[in-house]
Amino acid sequence: YHQAFYSNIVFTGGPSLLNGACQCLKNEILRVAPETNDINIIQPDSKKYSAWLGASLLTQYDIFNERSIKLNEYKECGSKIVQQRCI
Repeated sequence: YHQAFYSNIVFTGGPSLLNGACQCLKNEILRVAPETNDINIIQPDSKKYSAWLGASLLTQYDIFNERSIKLNEYKECGSKIVQQRCI
């Protein structure tokens, strides 16, 4: 299953906009990945806005509201609420 991960890396968001960042990421992965793995890094055309697009899609699902943590809940329970609600 590792091969599937190495061949389907999605690189998006702020760091992906830096010149040479994709090649740098690939070099780092090649350094630690087994030689038999094919490394494929996918960069969507909308990489600048991919995180926002993904988040806007996620909020449309009922499970998002079930798992969302409100500020007052976090203040009351602390970080343990993340374990309780999301895992």
